[in-house]
Amino acid sequence: MTKQNPNANVLPDPWEAMGTEYVPTYSYYGQVSISGIWMVFPGTKGSGAKPVPYNPATHNGLRPFLQIEAKLAVIPDQKLSYPMEQKWANYDQDWNKITMPSVRTLGFIRPDGKTDFQKLNGKYVSLEQVEGFSPNRNNPEKGNYKTWKFTAVYNSLEECRQAYLSEHPSADNTPAPKAKAPKPETDPMKAMALQFIETTIHEAYKNGAQYEDAYEKAKQFIETNAGSCAGLTIDSPEVRELLDQPPF
Repeated sequence: MTKQNPNANVLPDPWEAMGTEYVPTYSYYGQVSISGIWMVFPGTKGSGAKPVPYNPATHNGLRPFLQIEAKLAVIPDQKLSYPMEQKWANYDQDWNKITMPSVRTLGFIRPDGKTDFQKLNGKYVSLEQVEGFSPNRNNPEKGNYKTWKFTAVYNSLEECRQAYLSEHPSADNTPAPKAKAPKPETDPMKAMALQFIETTIHEAYKNGAQYEDAYEKAKQFIETNAGSCAGLTIDSPEVRELLDQPPF
């Protein structure tokens, strides 16, 4: 399923490039986490009320929609200084016409023909931020708001890292040194794993789970993804701290 560009370092013909409109692109590399939560607009149409998590007991008669939230834990080599996060509603054109088709192109399709985001969740990928369909009314000169277009999927962190380095020859191309006993705050693998564990815990709490349920969901996530959790367990102090801090 891994998709890479074998011609990454081959420059196009100058005459061809001269006659093509220049559209700058930049790829981001890392581990993606995707979650969904049912939301609803609680006010009347045109009231400007922000959506809230759907509760069938209090929102009876209102039509919920699915809010998709995604984060990319960018590989340390890329030295990104800002978080990579994106949100869509399941009716957004950006989601249905750009992001979802890009995931299908990478082969994430269920037997029933639907796009398999459950399989994509937790994978190492590369993606581009491309112009979507929503106009930027605050600053029209910048064009429409950006959305994500997935371009490749990798089997491991190291494979993802090597793909990034092949696209950026000027970056340090030496393997990262293996520390014998890295401290949690300086261990990029552990920091990345904690981001995904935190997302799992917060999603559980936002969906109405109590501590015991959030605990079980975090435990299941860690056990299922033990290979990429950098030795963390449900009893690790960092995980317990996340469980003790609900996002509200």
